[in-house]
Amino acid sequence: MKYFYGHKERGATLLELLAALIIISFIVLTFSIFFTQSQLFTKNTEEKIDIVNLNQYILYEAVDFLHEGNIEEVLQNEVHNSYFSFLEQSETGYFIQGNNDQMYYPFIFVHRNEVQQEESIQSLKAYHVTVSLRDETNETISELYELIYETDLKEGLN
Repeated sequence: MKYFYGHKERGATLLELLAALIIISFIVLTFSIFFTQSQLFTKNTEEKIDIVNLNQYILYEAVDFLHEGNIEEVLQNEVHNSYFSFLEQSETGYFIQGNNDQMYYPFIFVHRNEVQQEESIQSLKAYHVTVSLRDETNETISELYELIYETDLKEGLN
């Protein structure tokens, strides 16, 4: 505050008000950018979690289907997706829909492997189940796999 002809000036000058307005605007702009980036990050993370959860669900269902004794039938057919009732079929192929209404195209592959045990020379027969989740451009966006040992399949059937 300035003294003008012996009187104390009351209030703020226009320059002080403009400086305060600029500082407040800068603070508000900084926070709005932060919250916008936070929303984008949250949305991308939710999409990734949705994709991984879908892929885990498909892998779980495929392994469960094979434990029911359908392994030989699946191995003889090259189109493995046709066996799984939870997949929907369209003109472009089998798909599953995510929480964001996005369509994902799973590719389920089952093939037989020989797996070497670390402690012994004996090898085990195992089935390698791979679930690859792809988008409309056929780009792989998630892939999971599991080994099912033949001994586990026989125990599950008894």
